[in-house]
Amino acid sequence: MLVGFRVQNWRSIKNEASFSMLASQERQHGERLKKIDKYRFRLLPTALIFGGNAAGKSNFIHALSFMRDFILNSPQAHQGIPGYSPYRFDEATTNGPSEFEIEVLIDDYIYRYIFSINAKSVLKEKLVKVLTTREQILFVREGKERLYLDESYQGNESQRLQFVFQGTQENELYLSNAIDQNVELFRPIYDWFAKQLVIINPTSQLLSHKEASLNVCNQYMQLLDTSVKRLEFKEVSRSFIPREIFEDITKDMPINTSYSVVNFTGERFSLWKNDDNSIDVQLLFSFHEGADGKEYQLNFVDESDGTKRLYDLLPAFVGPNNYSTIIIDEVDRSLHSVITKQLFSFFLEKSKLCFDQQIIATTHDLQLMTQDLFRRDEMWIFERRDNGTILIPLSDFEDIRYDKDIRKSYLEGRMGGIPQIMLPLPEIEDCE
Repeated sequence: MLVGFRVQNWRSIKNEASFSMLASQERQHGERLKKIDKYRFRLLPTALIFGGNAAGKSNFIHALSFMRDFILNSPQAHQGIPGYSPYRFDEATTNGPSEFEIEVLIDDYIYRYIFSINAKSVLKEKLVKVLTTREQILFVREGKERLYLDESYQGNESQRLQFVFQGTQENELYLSNAIDQNVELFRPIYDWFAKQLVIINPTSQLLSHKEASLNVCNQYMQLLDTSVKRLEFKEVSRSFIPREIFEDITKDMPINTSYSVVNFTGERFSLWKNDDNSIDVQLLFSFHEGADGKEYQLNFVDESDGTKRLYDLLPAFVGPNNYSTIIIDEVDRSLHSVITKQLFSFFLEKSKLCFDQQIIATTHDLQLMTQDLFRRDEMWIFERRDNGTILIPLSDFEDIRYDKDIRKSYLEGRMGGIPQIMLPLPEIEDCE
């Protein structure tokens, strides 16, 4: 579970921007919070990020995406830091450093992981395990010069960790190299990024459409009035997928495993590897009931953008899936407000019964800015100012009562985070 995330000097974010999933003291919708008695705090199941265009919402998610990708994919030696993107409207920040910090709850322990970079190298790196009475600093890395280890690492274990550090490139994270060298001590935080965090962009999907998931989608597609009676994968020729792409996807595919694939036209495929190493290729179709009562088949790619987006997001909201933290950029893209709101309602009802997942989403849909469904500490405003993007939780506004229409205050500009239209507008020439 995500506890908090902090980033500084990244794209539109110049100064430190901190985001937290810790619940405040307010009581509203308290029944769905996850109580962590060990640390005496409560975690939120969801957070919504509002803000005008170019306010930095997507850049904030990009920062988290970069952090994940940098951990999981070490760059080549002498390649620098691919994707390094500091705040570029100030000479002091253009050449770094950029800093990232995350806190996550893994197996009832909080881990805090921090690193700072410039265009060429990793400047600092630190991993901390937060205990109930103290913090255990597992390692501190300072560039290529030195590595400090927790005193519990002794003898051969300490020597091996130092040896791994000596082989860590200047543009590579020590955490990443340690995992590559089969050091299991730091695996919990690495595996959280690899297996528990998923980021869904406006044009991507949650690749988790197995049989159980497809059954859930069939149920909810009808509930949400899409006119789709059911969905079904049907076997097709592998020629539907370009040979180079097919071979690249399946060359290291484990036996009895399924992969989801979307081709360049948007068709959805499921690949299954059998015991004899053969690959079954299936294409997704939707079925509708005609006025004559008969069932008609449609290639799912020909469905509306909203129906396709709903299919892509349903596993995140109603499961099943294996992720603990799901980040969705532009959750409302192509979806009606009623549908988006209902998806969150489904998810939050599930959270009351079993809190095992978080959803964090950016949105422009102000129908979601309601205390009927969300707590104030679950709603954030991102605002672009002269010194970059700032983050403000609605719980910081002390005058917001639990029964207040916060949409009205937001649209009146009392909370920031709305476009500042420059008036008067330029004159429009008459058409001749």
